[in-house]
This record gives sequence, structure tokens and C-alpha cells, in this order.
Amino acid sequence: MPVQLNTEDLEHLGKWFPQLTFNRNDQIKALLYMESADFQAVPGSGKTTLLGAKLALLSSKWPYTNRGICILSHTNVAKQEIEQRLLSIPGGEALLAYPHYIGTIQTFINKYLAIPWLRERGIELKEIDDDAYGDRLLRLAKKHDDIRGWLFQNEWERSSTIRGIRYNGADLALATWPDSELPKNGKTITALREVKKTLTQDGWFRYDDMFAFAERALKYVPTLADAVTHRFPLVFIDEMQDTSDLQLDVLSKVLVRDAVIQRFGDINQAILNRGAGTHDHAFPKQGFFEVSSSLRFGPEIADVANRLKLVGGNMEGNGGGAVAQPALILYSTATIHSVVQRFGTWAAENFTLEELASRPIKAVCGVKREGNARQPVGRHIRDYAPDFVIDANRPAGARATLCRLVREASVVEGLAGAVAKRTSTARLVVLKLLQHCGRPELRDLVGWPQLRRALQQNSKALLAANRVVLDIVEGQYATDTEELWSASLARLMMALGLLIEAGAEISALDEAKFEADTRGRLAAQQGGVNTLRIDSHGKSFDLQLSTIASVKGETHLATLVLESCFMTHYDLSELIPYLMGTEAASEVTDPRRKSQLHNLFVAVTRATRMTAIAVHADRVPQASLPLMEAAGWNVWDWTS
Repeated sequence: MPVQLNTEDLEHLGKWFPQLTFNRNDQIKALLYMESADFQAVPGSGKTTLLGAKLALLSSKWPYTNRGICILSHTNVAKQEIEQRLLSIPGGEALLAYPHYIGTIQTFINKYLAIPWLRERGIELKEIDDDAYGDRLLRLAKKHDDIRGWLFQNEWERSSTIRGIRYNGADLALATWPDSELPKNGKTITALREVKKTLTQDGWFRYDDMFAFAERALKYVPTLADAVTHRFPLVFIDEMQDTSDLQLDVLSKVLVRDAVIQRFGDINQAILNRGAGTHDHAFPKQGFFEVSSSLRFGPEIADVANRLKLVGGNMEGNGGGAVAQPALILYSTATIHSVVQRFGTWAAENFTLEELASRPIKAVCGVKREGNARQPVGRHIRDYAPDFVIDANRPAGARATLCRLVREASVVEGLAGAVAKRTSTARLVVLKLLQHCGRPELRDLVGWPQLRRALQQNSKALLAANRVVLDIVEGQYATDTEELWSASLARLMMALGLLIEAGAEISALDEAKFEADTRGRLAAQQGGVNTLRIDSHGKSFDLQLSTIASVKGETHLATLVLESCFMTHYDLSELIPYLMGTEAASEVTDPRRKSQLHNLFVAVTRATRMTAIAVHADRVPQASLPLMEAAGWNVWDWTS
């Protein structure tokens, strides 16, 4: 590496980040180390802040004008936080432009590998979208004589199989959902390949297709990996625990040779990762550095989290002390609906008004959709809160302002359907803009299929609309500050120029009108949808209900974790032996148990001052209660 950092460089951080301290040994080691390495960082350790500080130091010493630093992340929130850090220091904005790159893994793969390969073959990208692609592929398949017979033998199951078809690997083999099968040979599979090829030539793709074309480019252009590595001799990857095996495959092939690659994450929070953790390049590699001090919570919550960790040594809780020991709440079938309310009352009793206003208090559950009707209660979030609205976060119509829609479309959360949901939200952004200032014939459109039909004779305009949707999903439009949002709004208008009425503008007055048009519906849900109003001990606040996946990355004042059931397995009651220390999480090999541990680890480490878990009393052996108390737990009997 032509750039090295030393302890003298660290003196600048006090001026650039006056509200932060960088004096812990694990921080200093991570800041100064300039070789390839993995950094396993515990919740609340300031991982993204640490990366931003390191980039700030490098920006002042970077010697190249045509070679840059590449920063990849899974979350656009982390990307935007890094950008904000860089904008706040002298010279930091240099890393936001050529030759540097900050973006998501998907955007990086598209920009430097897949799209150039496709364009070289005369293929112009029209749209990348899983749901729309599946609809289009199935529609064409039903028209093909050599597919219909096979399809209609079991239409429901095989329609799903066709919708899931994607390219896999450099040879573009056809693959589909893991639990589905395509014909091995014969006319049907040949016809499916033809239909897939037709869509490819026309510019329609799934997200995973882009990784396959990236692998194809790397295979047939042997110098491509060297070129990318020469352009980016230093690479940082954030949120590595969420990297799938497919992403690892491609990244490990392109980011090789002499590049210095530093990867940051927390494998104990791997609730979004579809990989098995057995990949040759799985995170973290042996010999990883550990950032083990958390400033989010104190030793009480750290002790709980340490019993749930699969990887790494004990974390230190150096934040504020808890208001009480972690609690095991025992409820009954008769009292399950009162659990969240009683937790809110406890919070009102123990926190001041100022504390209640400082951070959210949340009740979280691993499962939100109803199911397991034959199982006893404690299965999903609606067992505890029957009025919980499952799709409350899904924007619809004029429920959200334009800025909020862009922000929601840019945030990675959840597992199945997350990309589809964000794509739908990004499309709503385009439709709302067109309703406000689009060409007259486009202003009354209320759905994306209508827009497609309206633009079918104008491929350039349709291409522009689809590109804007992709850029929104990939976090290319910042919303963190008024200045950034104003710039993003201007770029949105420019990108959609072919669809906007000549001379139309979004002025401050226009945007205020846009918000006023939506405020009526917003007001109806504030304090109502998926919140419980707590009025107790002379205090009032909203306690929010959510899923564990959707709060990943958040910080709460207090967190209540509600038991849930997947198939026939109740997560929290099955983890009691780990919580009281009689079984070790580090010895777990079963994938289901690992998933349970990851979920609970994420949930309990959101809290700064108090965490509690709620389990049906019938699923907690009486003999375990003294052991839980001996391990530092309060046991609250709320069965009556």
C-alpha cells in the first residue's frame, strides 16, 4: 500500500469529529492497520463511524488521480452515513467522486462488470426487477407450445418454478428456486432457454442474472479482474455478515491480485445472510481483528449478548448501566394481550420524560405473518397485538411524502420480498412525480403497468423510468439532509426529463403542496398504526411494535423480545439453556438453532438501558427459573 497511517494522523480526528473519541486499543488497531483483514465488530462499537474516520484519514493522503478507494455496503443507510462523515471534513468530498466509488455490492457488480459486458454485445438494459421479470417470463412461457404441456401438468407449482428462473454462473446455466426442479433435458428446457434468451436480448433481467453476467465477463475477459483491481487498490466492505454466497463468489473473483481488502461486520448479526457460512471466503476469516467494546449498553446487556454469540470473544459493555437486570417475562394464554402494555407501564415507571423522548421503546417479534394455527399462542406478533398491521410500512397511494418514499426504497431490511418491496416503492416515487409534474397524458396513471403501456412506443422514456427506479433502490438519491434531498430531487427531475412536462419544476412551494396533499392520510396513522399509546405514571409515549429484521441497525432505549414460532419451533423457549449459561452458543452447528441465536442476539443488542424477553409460562420448565435468576435474570410472573 502506498498509503500508511500512523499515530500522528489520529490527532486530526479530534478536530474532525469533536463529539467522538478514538482512544480504545481495538479502535486504534483497526484505524492504523493497512493490510487485508477482517474486522469483527460488536453492536454499538461504532463500526461504520470507525470506517468513516479511516476514510477521512486516507482522503488527505491519497496519492493517485486515476486510482481510487472502493467502499461497498449492503445498506444504503451505511453508505449515506459514510458520505455525511466525509462531507463534514476538509477534503473528504474528494472520496465521493472519481476515481473513488461508494455504493452497494449490487451497484458495483452492475456498473463495472455486468452492464459493460451486456452493452458490448448490443444489449441495452431496460429493467432489473425480480417480480416484473417473473411475470414477463411466465407470460411468454404460457404461449410456447413446448412449455405449455409441462406447465399445465401442475400449473400452480410449475408457474412458481418458471417465475424463479435465473442464470447461474459464467456458463449461464438455468436455475430456479432451491426447492423446485426444471426438466433435465428435452423440448421443455430448450424452450425455456429460448424464452430466457429472448428476454435477455430485449434487456429484461433479474437481479441474480447480473451476477451471472459478471462471472461470464470475468471468465471471457481474463484481464478484467486485473483492471478492476488496478483501478481500486484499496477496498472496504461493510456489513459483511449479510453477504450471500453468490456475492462472495463474484467478489472473490474480481477483487483479487494485489488489492488490499478490509471487511467489516458482525457475523453474530447475520439474520439476512442466505449463505451457509461454509464458503471459502466466508466472513470472518481466521485471524480476524475484533472490535469488542460496545458503547451502546452496559455490562448487564453485554452479559446476555455474550451467551448468544457464535463467534468471537466476550464483548465489553461500556455504555450506560441498565435500569434493571434483564427480565424473563412469563405470560399465560389469558394474559398474552397485556404483555406489551405492561412492559410499557414498566418503562414509564423507570424512565424520565426526557429519557422516553430520547430513543424509541420497541416490542419486537421474529414472525409477523399469521400461521401455525394449530400451535398454542406465542406464534407471531398478532398473538400479542391483534391490531398489528402487517404491511403498515408498505407505501400506498399518497401515504408518504416523496422524500420518505425514496428513503424507504433505499433501506435494506428483511429477507424474502425485500427487493420487490423496495422496487415497488421506488416505482411509486416515479408515479407520484409524474402525477405532480409529468406530461399531461401521464398524470392520471396509478400503476406501473399503465406507465409501461403508455410508454411502449417510447423506449427511451421507459428506459429512463426503469433506470431511475434502479438508482433509487440502490441508494443513489440521498435524503439525509435538506441540502442533499434538494440535490437529489433536482437529479430525479433531470433523469426523468423525457417524461416531465416542459418547464415543470418542483419548487419549495410545490413540494409543500405535495406534502399537504398526503398529510391527511399520514395523520390518520401517526401514533396509531403498530404503536401502542402508553399513559402511565403521569407520562405518555408511543411504544412501537415491529419485527426483529426491520430493527436491525437501530438503537432503542428499551427492547421487549416476543416469543415466536417457525413451523413447530418456539424460538425463545428453545434458547433458555443458552440464556442461563448451561449450553454454549459457540458449539452450535444446527442451522435452525444458529438462526434463532442470530435473531435473539440482534434483538437484545438494540437496547441501551433495558432488555426483556416474553415466553409462555407453559414452555419454561420450572426447574430453569432458579438457574435463570442465578445467571442474572429477573423473572416476572405475568400469568395473571
